[in-house]
Amino acid sequence: MARHEMPPTLIFHGDADTLVPLDQSQRFQVRAKELGCRVELIIHPGGSHGWLTMVWDVRQFADWFDENLRK
Repeated sequence: MARHEMPPTLIFHGDADTLVPLDQSQRFQVRAKELGCRVELIIHPGGSHGWLTMVWDVRQFADWFDENLRK
C-alpha cells in the first residue's frame, strides 16, 4: 500500500511474471506518484518471478540504494 511517508522505492519486475502480474507494480508506482512518493520501476524483459541472471542486477540495486537511501 502506498503512503505519503514512504521512502524512495525500487522495484525490479519481470514482464513474464505469472505469480505477480506486472500491472500490480505499475499500479503501485502510479498511486505512489499521486501521493508525491518516488517509485522507480525497472522492467526486466522476459523475466519471470525472479530470473537466473538476477544476481548480476545486485550492483544496480546497491548503486540505487547508495544514491537514494544512504543518508
